[in-house]
Amino acid sequence: MVNKFAVVLGLGVVASVSGCRQQLGDAMARETAPRGTTRPEEEPADKATLRLIESLASSFPGPVLLRNGKPDKNLTHGILPEDHPMDWAFGSITRKVWAARELLLRGDPEDLPNLMDHLMRYVEDKRYSYTSPPAGPRFCVKVSVGEACREIIERRVSPDVVDYINRRGADGKLHMRPRYFDAVQKVAALKEWWHERRGRALVALQIEALEWRIEQERKIGFANQEQEGKILAPLMQKLEVLRSSLNQQQEERSGCAQRLVAPLHL
Repeated sequence: MVNKFAVVLGLGVVASVSGCRQQLGDAMARETAPRGTTRPEEEPADKATLRLIESLASSFPGPVLLRNGKPDKNLTHGILPEDHPMDWAFGSITRKVWAARELLLRGDPEDLPNLMDHLMRYVEDKRYSYTSPPAGPRFCVKVSVGEACREIIERRVSPDVVDYINRRGADGKLHMRPRYFDAVQKVAALKEWWHERRGRALVALQIEALEWRIEQERKIGFANQEQEGKILAPLMQKLEVLRSSLNQQQEERSGCAQRLVAPLHL
């Protein structure tokens, strides 16, 4: 007589093992794939990612900004003319661009290598993308497709937990907020940074960026204990969450590996 419990258990083991094999296979394929390449089954994701990046290029020219009251079509930072409608610069015509930008910012962490490979190819794209909202009295910044791609890379990797422009340090002087990607401003340096880290999980990259930020904040020092608490406490809390997430991912992979080996000893 067939033991129904054994059959059900066996099917569960098979399903679990099969799922783990798929997960580990995917992970191994990502780790062992040649740099800058993707697997054949990722072709649809490639096309979707490329469509989104291409959508960062606006179908309209950017506004001509003013320098010292005179229009300059080559100006990327300047004043929006008084007769230029704000809705034209920041309304419906940028909706497609902003929608694509938000989708790229919220993309699947598992698809990070595919996304980053494509973004890296566009970081020098000079096409107009969008105009940032005014930071002052009609002062605007025109953003290129390449700059939009760099922003997406930075925001995906470097958690923006505590945001400020500058602050007083322990020496009493003003210090700009430390930015993880400031050290790789040049395109060649940015691409080399990604080449060295391509096989790592997104959360691992975020931990690296956040640990660097915390180290830099401590080097600057703090004007008082209140300032230290406001800056360090949120950073440390975020770091703890990221480390916990990474540990969970590693435990899940380890559990999959153990379930793959277990049936061999039955």
